[in-house]
Amino acid sequence: MKNRILSLLCIAGLLCATTACREGGEVTDITELTDITAETPTEPTEPTEDTTVEPYRPGDTTKPPENGELKLNTDLLDEFGMTFGELEKKYGEAVEIGNPGQGGGIWCEFENNYRRYVWYIGLEEDFQTKPFNGRTMELQEDGTFAYVTPEFALLPQDDLANQGIINVRVEDLFSITSSIDISELEKISELKYLDFIDISEYGHYGRDYILEYLYGDIKISVLTNQKETIEPNDCYVIITQQ
Repeated sequence: MKNRILSLLCIAGLLCATTACREGGEVTDITELTDITAETPTEPTEPTEDTTVEPYRPGDTTKPPENGELKLNTDLLDEFGMTFGELEKKYGEAVEIGNPGQGGGIWCEFENNYRRYVWYIGLEEDFQTKPFNGRTMELQEDGTFAYVTPEFALLPQDDLANQGIINVRVEDLFSITSSIDISELEKISELKYLDFIDISEYGHYGRDYILEYLYGDIKISVLTNQKETIEPNDCYVIITQQ
């Protein structure tokens, strides 16, 4: 049990440490003001139903937009186990690479996709040296990390299947646009609940809790700061083998 949690936390740490923070702009109140001193009409008018809908503002939990039918994005889950060549064909060249920090290996982010796909590579023949037009982060002599742009990079062989997906937005996996209760996920028949893990004591992983589910033999780990709700723009998902 301890090894399983520590293994997951290694990936969680990578996710929180390497994912760029989403920029949030200041919310502007766009509600038009009505002049309450305007002269009332002299002729009687028929009462009409007020159909005005207040604009939704982020953070307003009293009037959230409707999520619609809650469903699982199985197309995204089908990308688990895709080979490097298949992902490169689907999303373009790898533009950023890094080390997942657990047992060696590499993660790759592709040109037309923000997600990161992980290969835990242990054998020399699993790599290929290719021209590289992207960037990677390397440890500098002063102990800091900095992005560098090497001319060539060691990448997974084209026929090597990925072993995990990180940096997944929860709203992309569950087709939600606003907050939902965690219990709502139980309505997705394809999911099997596994565990709820409190990692708040670790402090530096960026999230306090991990929700674990099974989809077939794929494990879905939702990292969240909330005990009872799933919040878009606040949660991240890690997809791995069970």
